[in-house]
Amino acid sequence: MRVFVRVYGSLQRTSAVGQEEKVVEINDGWRVRDLLEDVNIWESDARAILINGRKARLDRRLRNRDRIELSSERKILRPE
Repeated sequence: MRVFVRVYGSLQRTSAVGQEEKVVEINDGWRVRDLLEDVNIWESDARAILINGRKARLDRRLRNRDRIELSSERKILRPE
């Protein structure tokens, strides 16, 4: 399975995702917290989590082709 990950704020510098959207191969049954570990993000650093445009929690199970957005800020601030 694969998901699409984009990060904002300081996570662009500190995570394995970087500034562009990244495709990440995941295993069946993975949750958001498993993805965070895989892309080198501390749970406490992911202050805003969106999956397919909706707020999500760390225990949310991921599905094939989900679009995950993570931010070090309380809100996702997309650049214009």
